Amino acid sequence: VFMQGPQHQLRLAAQLNGPQVIRRKLAEHPHSFGQVSILTPREDLRRRLMTAGATTEELFGNLRSLAEAGLHAVCRIDPIIPMVTDDPGDLDRLVRRAAVCLRPPRRPRPCPPRVRA
Repeated sequence: VFMQGPQHQLRLAAQLNGPQVIRRKLAEHPHSFGQVSILTPREDLRRRLMTAGATTEELFGNLRSLAEAGLHAVCRIDPIIPMVTDDPGDLDRLVRRAAVCLRPPRRPRPCPPRVRA
């Protein structure tokens, strides 16, 4: 985590498998955000390109966790490697899946008041 005073941005740059309370606390700062870099939606390709690091599922989970905590969440698609990770279908799947993860959680609507006859 990088911090530089209350008037500056607060950026979460760490593994996100810690307690949700940390993400909620960061969300209280108006200029904080979290970002997750995702190389490809294909776990088999990610494993061939990166021998360590979070799985694709964990990365999408981290993105969802940021959004659910109320943090401004950024999904970075990088690096895009020509002829390796630039397949239009893969990029489309990645963007669509990230968009689902970034949707705010649905809140149940309150029931309308009962009308007495």
